Amino acid sequence: MSDEHDHGPLEAEVRTADLWRATGLGLAVVWGVVLLLVIGYAVRLTVDPARGDPPGAVRLLLVPMGVVAVALFVWVAVAGWRIHLRRPSGWDPVVVVGGLGLASGVFAAAPWRFDGGPGKGLTPLTVSLIVLGLLSVVAGLVAQRSWRRAAEAVEESHAGSAFPAAGDDGLG
Repeated sequence: MSDEHDHGPLEAEVRTADLWRATGLGLAVVWGVVLLLVIGYAVRLTVDPARGDPPGAVRLLLVPMGVVAVALFVWVAVAGWRIHLRRPSGWDPVVVVGGLGLASGVFAAAPWRFDGGPGKGLTPLTVSLIVLGLLSVVAGLVAQRSWRRAAEAVEESHAGSAFPAAGDDGLG
């Protein structure tokens, strides 16, 4: 029996925050893999185009996309490490990349295109991007809230102990 009554509110808040930590690490890994696939696709199209690939001008536009994907991959990898260390700022890249995935999925599923032709609508890829993006944004925001509650519970549990209260640092 491991409920709140056995361990107290502090342990319950920390346990909940740790569950969100595992979720954050999982999302960081999934987005890292997605970004590696984007990087690999951009490199393949740029370096070794195959028959039926987009024309050269479109392939040239993939170079900046690949550079941005590399930067986002590094940011998400660092975020995973920061989540592992229980730092709330690690959630920011997961939320931002989730928002980008959500926006990309909605944009790709739109029933119109810039060239006037019909869009592709919902495909398994666009649905996956939308779901993963929405999951990342919601999980990130809820997890940050959970981590704040856990931090407040830890601060309250140390009230009256050797830790000084806010403003009682003796600096004037």
